Amino acid sequence: MDSIGTGIVGAGLSAKIFHAPFVQNNKNFTLLKFLRSGSNNSVEGYETIPVTTNRKEFLETKNLDLVIITSPSSTHFEICDYFLKNNKNVVIEKPFTISFKESQVLIDTAKKFNLILAVYHNRIFDGDFITLENLIQRKILGNIVELESNLERFRNIPKVNSWRESDEPGSGILYDIGSHLIHQCIYLFGKPKSVFSILSNQRKFENVNSIDYFKIVLKFKNEENLIVTLKSSMLAKIPGPRFTLHGEKGSFTFSGIDPQEPQLRNKICKVGDENFGVFSDYGHLKYEVDGKDIEDVNFKITNGNYGLFYSNVYDAIISKNQSLLKVKVEDAALVIK
Repeated sequence: MDSIGTGIVGAGLSAKIFHAPFVQNNKNFTLLKFLRSGSNNSVEGYETIPVTTNRKEFLETKNLDLVIITSPSSTHFEICDYFLKNNKNVVIEKPFTISFKESQVLIDTAKKFNLILAVYHNRIFDGDFITLENLIQRKILGNIVELESNLERFRNIPKVNSWRESDEPGSGILYDIGSHLIHQCIYLFGKPKSVFSILSNQRKFENVNSIDYFKIVLKFKNEENLIVTLKSSMLAKIPGPRFTLHGEKGSFTFSGIDPQEPQLRNKICKVGDENFGVFSDYGHLKYEVDGKDIEDVNFKITNGNYGLFYSNVYDAIISKNQSLLKVKVEDAALVIK
């Protein structure tokens, strides 16, 4: 297989920012076509790539091996089921599906047809998360007792024509942001043994009842002393730290966001450029060694790279080995559960 022929379902932000740039930057993939609804106009930034509004025509694209689904969450199950049953490997945007049952059906279908099914939980490839994971693995802070993970912003006006802020299934920040934060914790610590949550609609926009605030507290079977708190809000003019990590020997905190999305959105640089994924913010690390404090207020954050997701998908597809995926579909399903 010279390269994996790839098609993208959808032509919105997710397709243009989180998928197409990384597919095109990887020599092991060839972007063949977009399938979009409503209009067969070319996709901004990808004018040379053919577009169709016809699913059958898209399916029959020559050398199509992989379908990437970036459509609204409520459509994930039906579209993914269709392409799996037509013998295509699938990458599906998070959240995996609307219900745990739907996730299980898709996992079983992929196994039946011996296809690769991958869920795009790209935030395990955020640089700040990679840094956090490395600190935990190296035991620099000792046994971890608390992790706080926040993704907050301020937007007190409705986002026009956004399904994410509608009342349709799969909308709201619990599915949007919460799925990322929950998956990161499952990736680090395994299956939670208990969950406590507060969900709210704080902005009270007319005719919009979707969740725009959550706070989730998790305990884990394998980490008896660990408490994890996840939080997201749309009314945080001063956002809290992205990560706060406490252990028996020290603490780490980081405020800021991974730069990959804003760099691509604002056309600051392209995937593969020297400065792509490079952080301008630093972390704050303080820990004990032999009873003495060591402190670094300019702790370097590892560069992020969402392209690693597709490198991993390529390895799984060419070897036909689902177990090679770093984002386990079972974990993505557990997020929904």
